[in-house]
Amino acid sequence: MIKNDRQLMLQTAELLIEYLSENDNADVAISEYLSADDLQQCLNLTLDDESVSHDRIIDDIKQYLRYCTRTSHPHFMKQLFSGSTSAAIAGDWVTTVTNTAAHTYQVAPVATLMEETLITKLNELVGFESGDGIMVTGGSNANLVGIYCGLHKRWPDIKQEGFRGQQPVIYVSDQCHYSYEKAVFTLGIGTNNLRKVNTDEQNRIDPEALRLAIIEDLKLGKHPYCIGATSGTTVAGSFDPLEALADLADEFGLWLHVDAAWGGPVLFSETHKHLMRGVERADSVTWDAHKFMSLPLICSAILVREHGILESACSGGGQAYLFHEDENSDHNYGKKSLQCGRHVDSLKLWLDWRYKGTHGYRDQLDKSMQLAQYFVQQVNAHEQLEMILEPDYLNLFFRFVPDATIDATNRDQLNLDILTKMKENGSFYIDYATVKDQLGIRLVLVNNRIETSHLDSLLDEIVDIGNQT
Repeated sequence: MIKNDRQLMLQTAELLIEYLSENDNADVAISEYLSADDLQQCLNLTLDDESVSHDRIIDDIKQYLRYCTRTSHPHFMKQLFSGSTSAAIAGDWVTTVTNTAAHTYQVAPVATLMEETLITKLNELVGFESGDGIMVTGGSNANLVGIYCGLHKRWPDIKQEGFRGQQPVIYVSDQCHYSYEKAVFTLGIGTNNLRKVNTDEQNRIDPEALRLAIIEDLKLGKHPYCIGATSGTTVAGSFDPLEALADLADEFGLWLHVDAAWGGPVLFSETHKHLMRGVERADSVTWDAHKFMSLPLICSAILVREHGILESACSGGGQAYLFHEDENSDHNYGKKSLQCGRHVDSLKLWLDWRYKGTHGYRDQLDKSMQLAQYFVQQVNAHEQLEMILEPDYLNLFFRFVPDATIDATNRDQLNLDILTKMKENGSFYIDYATVKDQLGIRLVLVNNRIETSHLDSLLDEIVDIGNQT
């Protein structure tokens, strides 16, 4: 490394460490918010024919850090990823510098063995005694691979022959993640064969409504093949009844996939793992470590109960130059992946797990659930706030109601105005959502830096802005 390159790396590291330290301070703004048009006026985004100086590159990095959203700030409660962990960040830095691809053991020996260890540990949590799995590019990709394995299990020759008159149908709840829709049109199943089944008052799929939908499709000559359950829905944080869904899957011979991208970590907790009772009977499970576990994006896995089906479904090509038969060929993870180039996501998770221990994740989950209970108590005790849904998990859905006379339209607009003002202030980042025609403020307790004091400050600011608007 030449001197200028070394200096650039050292200066960048110093800037990043300073940035992370600033995120510990709740008084620092989450972002210096500007509209896209205004931000373009502040940045120099040109790409010139000639190179720029070392100092210009440092200035570019400073500008990026100045205007980016601080997702590890304790007031960032907007999405299903947040927070940060030092060991995981260190692992991501090492991964970037070493710059390998996790498709063969030969080029990624340590990463491959780490990934195998992680998949084994996650399968133990789920209850897959001899399961398999692989790290993938996010929960959406994991959902796609999971329901694709179900297709392959039902009709193995589709891999070579394509669809030949089959009309596969997949059943999900009306609160499922939108990645299911993307998966079915990507796989050629078609969105008209994605059945969104009604949910109950707790936003969990209704097993009886599901049974009736399956029977109706069988009468129509279609081919029900998969149930797509959700453990931790995106908005409400609801958990589908997996035991009942597993019973239906057994009865009708269906593949059961569980999207536990968000809710999977309840399995770390003896107190809360009952929310996923029956998951060991599933055929495949999605897990996102970059959500509750606060790892840098992206860090996801698809887990399958039947060993070997991933490779059977996803393998194809590469033998001539990549997947050579040798003493380590069983460790070539690229053979059971839809990708060729695979980013090493194992190191950051492995280091973080080593740093915290399994009990560290347990304690984090239990603490976050206690924070959720505290928040609900605070809202219920305030005359101008109300919970819209009683949470099962860490999704908190509520609203500001100044008085009983306000109509729904003005109430909804007032809550939107509160969120806009906080975003402009850079004080808190939370969001709104709509569940069954009810609009409310939605925050997610995923950030591992949140304390009760942060929640108190949030509610105080919501009430203050609401009363001044």
